[in-house]
Amino acid sequence: GVRVDPTGVLPASLATGASATMFHNIKNYGDGISTAFVDRVYLSTDAVLDAVVDREIGFSTIPAGLLSGGGAGATISTIVTIPVDVVLGNYYVIVSADSDEDVVEFDETNNVAVSDVLISITAP
Repeated sequence: GVRVDPTGVLPASLATGASATMFHNIKNYGDGISTAFVDRVYLSTDAVLDAVVDREIGFSTIPAGLLSGGGAGATISTIVTIPVDVVLGNYYVIVSADSDEDVVEFDETNNVAVSDVLISITAP
C-alpha cells in the first residue's frame, strides 16, 4: 500500500492568506502499480487528523503509475495556503496520502504523517 513519510519543512511561521511550498515523501509498499490518488495537507491543533475539524490547506493529485510498487517512492510538492479566517496560533501540519482511499491497500493505517514541530500562524 501507499505510505507517507514525515512531512517536509515549512517556514516556522506563516501569515494568514500566505502560501508556501512544502514537500513530503510517499512510497508504495504494495506489489502493484498505484492508481491515481490525492494527498491532502491539513492544519491541526493536535497531532491527530480529524478531516472534519482540521483545516485543509492544500492538496496534490498523484497520477496513476507514479508509484510502481515494491517500495518505489516519490517526493511530492504541494502549494499550501493559510486561510484568512484561521485562528492565530500554533499548529501541526498533517499530510494524508490517498485521503480519498482510491488505492486498494492491505494497510490503511500508514497513510498519515504529522510534522515534528509546530508552525505559527500569524496576522498578515
